[in-house]
Amino acid sequence: MNTLTGDELLDLYIEAWTKLDAEIIIPHLASDFQYTSFWVLETLDRQGYTDYIRRKFESIKQSDSQILLKRYNTTGNLAIGLIQDGREEIFLRIAVKDGKINSAWMTPFSEGIKCYDYLSWSVASGVAPSFLQILGRNFVGFSLLASCLLPILTRRPPPWL
Repeated sequence: MNTLTGDELLDLYIEAWTKLDAEIIIPHLASDFQYTSFWVLETLDRQGYTDYIRRKFESIKQSDSQILLKRYNTTGNLAIGLIQDGREEIFLRIAVKDGKINSAWMTPFSEGIKCYDYLSWSVASGVAPSFLQILGRNFVGFSLLASCLLPILTRRPPPWL
C-alpha cells in the first residue's frame, strides 16, 4: 500500500465529512491518534474518536443538517473549515505523520485561524515571540496568545505543539 501524503489525507477527511462516512478516514488514523476539541472535554484516542465520529456523523444524518466545507492548506498545515446549517465556521486541523493522521483539533474558526496563522508565521519565520513580547504589544496580542495557549493550559494542546 502506498503511503498517503498530507494533501491526500486531507482530501479523505473532506470526503468523509461530505459523505458523513467515518469509515473513509478510520483506516487512516494512526494507532497513537489523538483528537482534541473546544467542545469535547477530554482528549480522545483512536478508539474514542472512532466511536465519537461514527455517532457524530449519524447524528448529523438524522438531523438533516447541511455541512459546507472549505479546504485550507498553507505552508504544510492541513485544515478544513466547516459550516453547519449556516452557523459560525468551525476550524478542523489535522496533523500527519508517516502517512497516517496522527491528530486532529477542532475549535471555533475565529480562534483556530488566529492560532493557525500565528503559529504558521512563527514556524515559517523561525521567530517565536516570547510571552512578554506579545503581552507587551497590546490586548489583541495577549488575546491571541491566550487563545493559543488555552488548550495547553487545560492539558489539551493543539496537535502541532
